[in-house]
Amino acid sequence: MKYVSSTEFKKLSRKALPAGVGIRKQFDAVIEQLPDRCLKFTISSDAVDRQNDSVNQEGWQLANYLKNPVVLWSHNQDEPPVGKCISIGVEDGKLKAVVQFMPESVPVYGAKAEAIFRMCCDGYLNATSVGFRPLEWSLSKDPARGADEFEPGADFHSAELVEFSIVSVPCNPEAIIEPIATFAEPDAVATEQENESKQLNNDAISTRSKVLSRERLKMQAYLLSLT
Repeated sequence: MKYVSSTEFKKLSRKALPAGVGIRKQFDAVIEQLPDRCLKFTISSDAVDRQNDSVNQEGWQLANYLKNPVVLWSHNQDEPPVGKCISIGVEDGKLKAVVQFMPESVPVYGAKAEAIFRMCCDGYLNATSVGFRPLEWSLSKDPARGADEFEPGADFHSAELVEFSIVSVPCNPEAIIEPIATFAEPDAVATEQENESKQLNNDAISTRSKVLSRERLKMQAYLLSLT
C-alpha cells in the first residue's frame, strides 16, 4: 500500500477513486500503564485535526489488522515490530489499543523495544500514528473546515486499519510543538518590580527551551542509532 498525505488523497479523490492508497494520521497518545509490559494507548478520536479532517470511530474495520496485530516503531515495516496489540476497540468514542512490548531478552531487537517501552512510560514518547485505507469518505461542507477552499476537510466515515506505530515525529510535518510564548506587554506601565519578575521568568523560559532543545537532539540521535 502506498501512503499519501491528506492533501494528496483529496487531489486523487477528485479524479478517481484512489486504489491501494492509504493515509497516516498522528494522535497525541493518552497512555495507561498496565502489568506484563503492557501500555494502553488512545490511538484515534473523532476530533477534527489540523487538516480539518475527522475519522468516524464507529467506522473502523479491524478484522484484517487483528490477523497480524503488529505495533511498529515509526512505520518501519522493514524491521520486526516493537510489540503486539493484544486488545483493540472503540471505548468512550475513541479507538484504544493495549500493546505488549517485546521482552528485552529477545536477541538484537529486544533492546530497541525496551528503550521505546521505557520512553513511553517516562513520557519521552507521547504520540502514535495510525495507517489506514479509507473506505467511505466525503468532503466537508462546513466553511470553517475549508469548504470554500480547493482542499476542504474530509470526513472518513469508514476505514480499514492497516497498522499503527509509536512515533517521535508524526508523519504530518505540521504537527509540531509550538514554541513557548513569551510574556505579552501589559497595557499599563508595569512597576520596576513587575518588570524584574517578568525578566526572570523569561530568562527561565529561555533556559528551559535551550535545555529541551539539547535533550531533543540527544534523543533524536539515540533513536536514529536504533533504526
